Amino acid sequence: MAAAPSEAPAQAGADPHEWRFYGGDPGHTKYTPLDRITADNVDQLRIAWTWTSVDDKLRAENPVIRDGQRFRTYAYEVTPLVVDGVLYATTNLGQVAAIDPTTGETIWSYDPGLYLDGRPAVHGFLTRGLAWWSDGEESRLIYAGGRTWLVSVDAKTGKPDPAFGRNGRVDLTRGLGRIIDTG
Repeated sequence: MAAAPSEAPAQAGADPHEWRFYGGDPGHTKYTPLDRITADNVDQLRIAWTWTSVDDKLRAENPVIRDGQRFRTYAYEVTPLVVDGVLYATTNLGQVAAIDPTTGETIWSYDPGLYLDGRPAVHGFLTRGLAWWSDGEESRLIYAGGRTWLVSVDAKTGKPDPAFGRNGRVDLTRGLGRIIDTG
């Protein structure tokens, strides 16, 4: 047996201007080849913009959500995606938003009303992230939210995917052959 040194990079990582997967790339390396931020200049970083979650507007417009413990959220732990120059993120209450990554402005948001089923058991409203899919012409954002839902929306418009379940939603407990306690 013999071994030879290799010149291959240690981490191939994601496209430098995209973050299409939870871990950055299909290999989940959580790595980007961008090198403008280094150990020498990280202390010079400044906030470029902040984003106000579309959940805040929902709470302000709906007293039941604003005032009730039934809709209380605890942590915002989403991993956003960046695809074709757009940042996509889910919210604690199960909404999804497209955000301009240079300005922080919301391009569109979609509210499937997942919170109307009530607070999920265990950790309450918590959505970790979403997935992006494309066939080259159409693209979709897919994510789990609420108690039992899988949601698919058009990545360009934020409209529900008409070919996915009912109005872009699938109940993941349907057809299991037994009652699932989600509360």
